[in-house]
Amino acid sequence: MAFPEHFVKLITECITSPTFSVCVNGESCGYFKGAKGLRQGESISPYLFTIAMDVFTQMLTSKFNTNHIGFHPQASNPQVPLLAFADDIMIFFDGKKTSLENISTVLQQFSILSGLSMNKDKTNLYLAGVNQDETSQFHSLGFNLGSLPIHYLGLPLIHRKLRISEYRPLIDKITGKFSSWTARALSFPGRKELISSVIYGIINLWASAFILPKGCVKIIESLCTRFLCCGDISKKTHAKVAWSSLCLPKEKGGLGFRSINRWNKTLCLKLIWRLLTAGDSLWADWLRNNKIKDEVFWQIDAVKQTSWICRTILHLRSLALIFLRCHVGNGQTTSFWNNSWTPFGHLLDYMGTTGPSQTGVPLRGTVAQACSPNGWIIRPTRSLQAEAL
Repeated sequence: MAFPEHFVKLITECITSPTFSVCVNGESCGYFKGAKGLRQGESISPYLFTIAMDVFTQMLTSKFNTNHIGFHPQASNPQVPLLAFADDIMIFFDGKKTSLENISTVLQQFSILSGLSMNKDKTNLYLAGVNQDETSQFHSLGFNLGSLPIHYLGLPLIHRKLRISEYRPLIDKITGKFSSWTARALSFPGRKELISSVIYGIINLWASAFILPKGCVKIIESLCTRFLCCGDISKKTHAKVAWSSLCLPKEKGGLGFRSINRWNKTLCLKLIWRLLTAGDSLWADWLRNNKIKDEVFWQIDAVKQTSWICRTILHLRSLALIFLRCHVGNGQTTSFWNNSWTPFGHLLDYMGTTGPSQTGVPLRGTVAQACSPNGWIIRPTRSLQAEAL
């Protein structure tokens, strides 16, 4: 990577020269030299690990580019050979034995170079669309065969609606927090602050990715109510005030808690915003190429979607329309019918499905295509809605 030689020497000194001392009864007892390089938690460790994993990514990508490893059918446009978060890595391939053998070869080569090796006991292989003989061949390579759904980075990887067993880890984590606070003599303001900061911080991770089921939200609100009222979730108490009232602003008699349902929808609206605007989002790019394709986002039939997450995003479109406005500029990227660029909102909703035939502007037409230096290129009006334009 062409780092300066002096810089490399400094990093080498940081890795090879440190000594450590053990503290016994408050006193340091001698020193010993480090023999395993960096310790976990060292300030320089994340940066060096990132550099090392970039080398692994390049080694693996080169195998994909030379067709030694085939791309997964759903990860070829855009090309996604792997996803990595620290040392949690997911590799996608076409399900052929030769591809898996080449992946194993890359892992072995990287282990020799870096000293970082794969723990096969913690590594699973997930297969779909292969027969029993092929499955046996894969298993003979030493990989454990796993089954979906699984949890990755704290969230379940799933295409259908969450079941109780799948959001149970979230409930258990919140319950564990409340149980650890029960023994403390916390005041009412203290309990309120813990709910607002810690509990809502835990919920945010899930609420940013899924629309939480009503049953899940109800359990969380019940736990919060019991902890707030008496400081012990094991005691059943009849709340004198409904949780919805506590979520009102303080000037309206509430405590300013966020409504979980409303906050959940607010966080998921950013997914629509990212899908419509982000040019550097891998998730948005993949969804555009594999789910939306040639369709218009605002016209997609949510019922026909096989993915529950896609359906929930599409169900939020009516809410997103309230907040979206389009800056026209030169009009080349502004949809004439599907962007809110006039006081009437979406013109397709305003004029109906006959709007394109009435005006002569195609359904996928842009504002730039509907006008010229001399004015609008629109057929004479035949309805009151068209005349209002």
